[in-house]
Amino acid sequence: MVAAAAAFVAGWVRFGVGSGVLLALPAGLLVAVLLMRRARKPVEAAQAEIEKHLNARRFERAIERFEEMRRWARWQPLLASQIDEQIGAIRYAAMDDPAGARPHLERARHKGAQSWTMLAASFYRRGQLDEMEKVFERATRRRPKEPLLWATYAWCRSSKGERAKALDVLARGRKRLPKDDRLRRIQLAVQNGKRMHMRAFGNDWYALRLERMPAAAPNAPSASHPAFRRRGGRAR
Repeated sequence: MVAAAAAFVAGWVRFGVGSGVLLALPAGLLVAVLLMRRARKPVEAAQAEIEKHLNARRFERAIERFEEMRRWARWQPLLASQIDEQIGAIRYAAMDDPAGARPHLERARHKGAQSWTMLAASFYRRGQLDEMEKVFERATRRRPKEPLLWATYAWCRSSKGERAKALDVLARGRKRLPKDDRLRRIQLAVQNGKRMHMRAFGNDWYALRLERMPAAAPNAPSASHPAFRRRGGRAR
């Protein structure tokens, strides 16, 4: 940055190279903070507009608006990743477009549990079970305290007749989450040769589109769904 370069030159001329570096660092950080603050307002305004598009089911327009937000990514740490995660969630959950969602979900470097599960489910729906397994294994290592990940992983195994593998997944999940009653009940069902019921996970489960939604449920998650929720003032 210009300010950092100017501070470096001034420090170098007067005190030497070392002082130039020390003076340049705080100057560069100050400029970066100011630019981040300046970019925050248009990002927040865009997010508010996107929520209106989602509530009105104008999904393509919401995606277009997210794409327009990329120009602020250089000043907002993690923004590019969050944009891809949001677009992936919209394409997958709202538009039932797993193929279109997949590249966005893959690019999102700091995914939440819901997005990891959508990415794995997109491979499951395509019959790419090896790729599905790789995603689930990475996801459960990074998000081991997320019951939806373990339950969905087990469901995908069980639905393919892999009961032993489903039980192994659930045992690993119970070890991480010993007090989670949903995993306990699912584990008992699989042990007894019964069908896994995932209703306890609500819209988080139905957003994966692995089972048909109940008639009373909406066709797609609304803007208030966790897949589209902000974290700490940022898009999730």
